[in-house]
Amino acid sequence: MRKDNISFFDINAYCNPANKYGYLDLSQDYRILVSLDEESTNKLWSCELYDEEDGGINHNMICLSFHEDTFYYMEDYIFLVLNAKLGLNINMYEEEYIDTEQLNKAIKIMEEILNNTDDKAVIDFGQRLIDMMKIAKEHNTIMGFCF
Repeated sequence: MRKDNISFFDINAYCNPANKYGYLDLSQDYRILVSLDEESTNKLWSCELYDEEDGGINHNMICLSFHEDTFYYMEDYIFLVLNAKLGLNINMYEEEYIDTEQLNKAIKIMEEILNNTDDKAVIDFGQRLIDMMKIAKEHNTIMGFCF
C-alpha cells in the first residue's frame, strides 16, 4: 500500500487538547484531500477516496490525516474562519469542498490567519493547508474535507 501521498498531523506534539475538550474519539481519521487530476477530482466529489487495487488513499490524491482532537483545536482557528469567509460548512458531519474558483481567496485567508497568530500548531497545520491549496490551484483541482 502506497503511503507517500499521506501525511499525519498530531496536535499532541504541540499540546494536549483532550484536557480542554474532554472525551475524544481518536480512532476516526479525519482527512483533507487534494485531487491531482480530473479523474481523482470526480472521485473526490463523490467521496471515493480509496484505491481499488491496494485499498489505500487514491494515489492521485494528496491527503492530510488527523484525529478528532486536532479537528476541535483547528475548528476555532481555521475551519470556522474559512466557513465564514468562503461561505463553507466545514464540520464533523458532512463533506465540504473548496473548488477551483475559491482557492485564491482561501490561500489569502489562510495567510491572514497565519500572520495573526503565534500558535505553532496553527501555523504548522495552516501552512500544510496552504501548500495543499497551492497544489490544487496548480493542478486546477479541488480540496475536500472528508470528516
